[in-house]
Amino acid sequence: MRVAPSAALSSEMQRTGEKDLPYFYAKNGLWYDALSTLSNLIQKNPKAKNLRQVRASLLEQGNLPKVAAIEGL
Repeated sequence: MRVAPSAALSSEMQRTGEKDLPYFYAKNGLWYDALSTLSNLIQKNPKAKNLRQVRASLLEQGNLPKVAAIEGL
């Protein structure tokens, strides 16, 4: 479901650095945004194994174990 962020959430989001955004989104229940932001970071930093592990963990939490396995979880 698409939701508009509250003013407080939007303000906090603007203060969050790019590398921390996936964690911010996940913490606030914005799974698709967390996954999208992680994927964008991975595209910018293809050798960053830690980002792939975080994405695998997020996919696992989203009940997508087969997709998570591709990331090497």
